[in-house]
Order: sequence, then structure tokens, then C-alpha cells
Amino acid sequence: MGFALRATWLLLRGRSDELNIEFHPRGVSEEVKEELEDFEQRSHSEGEDSNSQAQRSEDRDGNQIAAGGIAK
Repeated sequence: MGFALRATWLLLRGRSDELNIEFHPRGVSEEVKEELEDFEQRSHSEGEDSNSQAQRSEDRDGNQIAAGGIAK
């Protein structure tokens, strides 16, 4: 919350130059690049989680269940 108060204080005082220097807003290209990197990272981790979960799935009798739900 300290950041929000500081930014609001600078804005209300009309010190937009200091505001931009301190909080350096990112450009659109930087935002998009960061979001794409995050998405790629999430996609890889979700794929690994679902694969390992499918390998560990078991029915009530302890039989392993394949990804399609068929007991082996």
C-alpha cells in the first residue's frame, strides 16, 4: 500500500516526471512480452501436471487408470 500512497502523492502534487522515474511504467511491447512468457511457462507446467496426474490415477481397487479413464 505504500507504493499506492506514494504514487498518489506524486500525482496530486503534479510531479509526473518523478512519478514516471520512480514507477517507470512499462510500454505495451514489454507488457505483451511478459504476458507471453508467463503464458508459456504456465502451459508447460500445466502439461506436466496433467501427465503426471494421469500416470498416478487409480480406481478404488488400486488399479491404475489411463488418461482415457480405462483401468489397466
